[in-house]
Amino acid sequence: EDVDGDENFQHQRIIELEQELKATREYLQTVIEELESSNEELKSMNEELQSSNEELQSSNEELETSKEEMQSVNEELITVNTELQEKMAELTKVNNDMHNLFINLQAGVIFLDTDLHIQLFTPAAKRIVKLIDEDISRPIDHIATRLEDIDLVQRAEHVLDTLESYSQEVQTQDKTWYSLRIVPYRTVDNVISGVVLTFNHIDEYKQMENELSQHQDELESLVEERTAALKQSTNRFRTLVGNSPDVIARFDLDLRHQFVNEMVTRYVDLSPEEFIGKTARELGFPPEQCAFWEKHLRTAAEQNTVIQEQFGFTTADGTDYYFDWIVMPECEQSSGSVTSLLTTMRDITDLQEKQKQLAKINAQLSAAVEASRAGRWRVIFKEDNSGLPDSMYISPTSLSFIGYQPDEFPQSMQAWQERIHPDDLPAVQQSANAHLEGQTDIHKVEYRIRHKDGSWRYILSRGMLIHNAAGQPTEWNGLDWDITDRKTAN
Repeated sequence: EDVDGDENFQHQRIIELEQELKATREYLQTVIEELESSNEELKSMNEELQSSNEELQSSNEELETSKEEMQSVNEELITVNTELQEKMAELTKVNNDMHNLFINLQAGVIFLDTDLHIQLFTPAAKRIVKLIDEDISRPIDHIATRLEDIDLVQRAEHVLDTLESYSQEVQTQDKTWYSLRIVPYRTVDNVISGVVLTFNHIDEYKQMENELSQHQDELESLVEERTAALKQSTNRFRTLVGNSPDVIARFDLDLRHQFVNEMVTRYVDLSPEEFIGKTARELGFPPEQCAFWEKHLRTAAEQNTVIQEQFGFTTADGTDYYFDWIVMPECEQSSGSVTSLLTTMRDITDLQEKQKQLAKINAQLSAAVEASRAGRWRVIFKEDNSGLPDSMYISPTSLSFIGYQPDEFPQSMQAWQERIHPDDLPAVQQSANAHLEGQTDIHKVEYRIRHKDGSWRYILSRGMLIHNAAGQPTEWNGLDWDITDRKTAN
């Protein structure tokens, strides 16, 4: 019985489970159907959302495009606004400039339109035409003027009709002179919109004109007197040139002789007249001599500068001469351009001989200097006759006085002077300047100079200048002695 009971229970349980399963299946089927229905609705809604999203995207793109267009328009507006502000600033500046110009303009200026109505005028115009600020837009013929013997309206109408400017000197009732000028007023588009009357004060010019007129006769008389004096001066110059010990010549820019004085006959068998109109080559001078002259004559003409050279010349009879030659450009007074060349040749043959003798004496002196343990120095001056030193030589003996070898010390006046005792340097410079200025025959000075080891040495220095034919210094030779032992012994 128990077994049968269990079987019935199980059978009954199976039936219940089958019924629950069936119910569950039916429920699941219903849920599935509902889900499918919901899916279809969701799908439909998704499609609608996609469609809406596409519409929104399209609208967004249109908005972006509109935004870009608005930004572009805004940037253009900003640019236009900036340009407008700049134009306004420029216009304000121009107005301010015009206002200040009109206030400070010394000339009287009146602007009239085509109906000859007053449009604008400067304060200075009030002194000429009786104007007040309320006269703007009034016809000019309603205004009284202070001018004598001129009809402004008639002249202004004539300028408008012919478009030709008009000028006249006019005088006011108080005898003040003005230069009147009437011109058409043209716009920037070249349209005539009136006339401009300008009054410039010329009282001083009229006064000068009267004074010039009064002095004209005096000037003409003075010119005649000066002309006579110039002729007399020319005659004196020719006399002076004729008696000069130098050979003086004038050349044109083609290097042809225009003038030669009589002194030339001392050196060549040609008269001054035979030189005129001819070059040195055409006169048969040696080619190398001609090349030398032509080079420096052309340089002087092209650079408008004075040139000084020295050269040797052998005459037909074999006599050797040496000349100091100066080339001076002659210029037109108004333009400053070179028109001719004036040259002087001074015979310095004797000077050359003396210089040779001096060189010989210098050689002998050098030998004596070496024997006396004296140091030597020499200053060479620039060749431009400026009187300025160009270079300096300091002998090994002089350098040994301060403990240096030649390759240890620069050949420089400045380097030597920097070692001179500060208390002694003014005396050295004073002695040198006095000799350079020709106040003394010889430069002589004692001074202390710093040795390489830092000690001070006493130096006795003597020197003498050598000058060229023009009196300019060419070199300065001197001797130094170390007198330290003698000074310290005392």
